[in-house]
Amino acid sequence: MDVNKNKNKNKNNIESDKHKDNIILIIVVICTIIISYYSTSGFKSQFVRLIDVCVIGPLLIYIGFFVKEHIKWAKYPLIITGIATIVYNGKNYLVQS
Repeated sequence: MDVNKNKNKNKNNIESDKHKDNIILIIVVICTIIISYYSTSGFKSQFVRLIDVCVIGPLLIYIGFFVKEHIKWAKYPLIITGIATIVYNGKNYLVQS
């Protein structure tokens, strides 16, 4: 009886983790779409660069460090992209200001 309860708890935890992963992915996609829209409108404002440096880059790095087993292939590309985003946009922000 206890074994079945433990199996059900483990199954619910795995489903909950997958649900959290999906929510994070949806948030990242929405943020990327918004940033992309503003950055391709003919100019890239300093505000968009600040969002890239302060939000998008750290978020990519954070997600990269906490990638679950079923999407482990994305770990290093997320971390590298996050670092590149911070460096590239940080440099451009400092040059343009």
